[in-house]
Amino acid sequence: MFDGPMVSCLCPTRGRFGILREALACFLQQDYRNKELIILNHHPVPLACESYPGVRVYNEPPEKHERLYLTRNRLFQLARGEMVRAWDDDDLYLPWCVSQGVEQLRLNEGRVAWKPKRSWYCEYNRTFCLDERNYEPSMTMWREAALRYPCMDEGDRDFSAMLSGFASRGGVARTEMGEMSGFICRWGNGVHHVSGKLGYSDHDSRFQEWRDNSNDVGEGGPLTPAGVGKYWRVLCERASGAVGEEGARRLTERLSPYML
Repeated sequence: MFDGPMVSCLCPTRGRFGILREALACFLQQDYRNKELIILNHHPVPLACESYPGVRVYNEPPEKHERLYLTRNRLFQLARGEMVRAWDDDDLYLPWCVSQGVEQLRLNEGRVAWKPKRSWYCEYNRTFCLDERNYEPSMTMWREAALRYPCMDEGDRDFSAMLSGFASRGGVARTEMGEMSGFICRWGNGVHHVSGKLGYSDHDSRFQEWRDNSNDVGEGGPLTPAGVGKYWRVLCERASGAVGEEGARRLTERLSPYML
């Protein structure tokens, strides 16, 4: 286990109990010791969680979080860590995701944030590729900078204002991590997204669609982790198309302890 500054992993959620269990499992697998997961639930049905080290759940009224950017800013306020990063409930995080962000942010002294140049992109939990698109949820940043330059209401690009502020403070460093990139953006796994195209041209309609269809609140029991080893196995089986046989071998070797 690696030690260093506390990292706060910030998870906004609403009615997506099943995939939230996977986000929790990813957090509990992290090889970094000094971390916390803050889950901010803004569904009318309260979310309960069993006791896990470093995990805190807040249930707040839905009307306080009419937009995702408000939820993200509230999470920055709740964080205790010197460093923060998004922990979106519908994405996946390899076991070294947190430690990788800490190491790279330290190496890039003078920058306020870091993210991999390419992140894993997963479609329908089957197809994996490395993608250069600009995924802000892959970013590790200093909390002080996140509080100084909060997210703003800019449609589904809630990080735009933050990134503009970061540019005045040294900007966001980007490093090519290859097959070891710790963040997996997941799409098409059966949940509605507030981002992307849901058949409408305006963000308000997409947001309403997301809200109306995010009502998985579990069956009354507390939140517990769901197994994510199945995703690591599929990733390793199909990684060679993106990183070659040698890259897939290195990834498999690193992930083997977590596939049980």
